[in-house]
Amino acid sequence: MDPQDPSSLNWSLYDLSDRLRDHGWQVPTYRMPANRQQMAIQRVVVRNGFTHDLAGMLIRDIRRHLEWFVSQPGFTPSMEGAGFHH
Repeated sequence: MDPQDPSSLNWSLYDLSDRLRDHGWQVPTYRMPANRQQMAIQRVVVRNGFTHDLAGMLIRDIRRHLEWFVSQPGFTPSMEGAGFHH
């Protein structure tokens, strides 16, 4: 698995968004504009009052999910997520 080659991963950012949503985090994944549409990014927007403790919880959840993906070699990545709904 080459971290520089997204096609070698067994998960996508859409999968990470879906798993984070299970715990209430809203971290959408977006495709870039037409000249870079093969690239997907995530955006985290925080409100006033977002504490250091909440940031730590988000980082722990991201790490936990990344470890889960690594432990699931048969997991098939989603190229598009189920969609982000507000």
